[in-house]
Amino acid sequence: MPEEELSRRKQNRGRTSIEFENEGRVRQSETDDSDINKIMGKFRATGQLTHTNLARPVYGDFSTTLDYQTARNSLLEATKIFDSLPARVRQRGNNDPAELIDFVANPDNDDELRELGLKNPILERDEEEEKPPEVTPGED
Repeated sequence: MPEEELSRRKQNRGRTSIEFENEGRVRQSETDDSDINKIMGKFRATGQLTHTNLARPVYGDFSTTLDYQTARNSLLEATKIFDSLPARVRQRGNNDPAELIDFVANPDNDDELRELGLKNPILERDEEEEKPPEVTPGED
């Protein structure tokens, strides 16, 4: 396009504006609290910052923590394993994996765990089986 035509179009172009009917979600009452010049003015006058976060900081080595995807996969695998348990076992934990873990961890529940098949039964052995074989020197 020739330069003259562009210049003519720019002159004939009207201004575009948008009018909003509602006030929006911005609270005008907090403009002074968010104005950096007013915040720094208060700091210069008092020496204190009043808008800081009051939460305690958390420090630690979090380099060994799981990333989101790995944690999600572990949770899905645990849910799959829990869902594969027999219904009577899941019901003993009220269909809640955390409640079942608490039940299994309690040593007072060993007898019921054996009945459910979650713990090996106590085997009674003969006394002769428990004794180690006697070895006499020089029989190699």
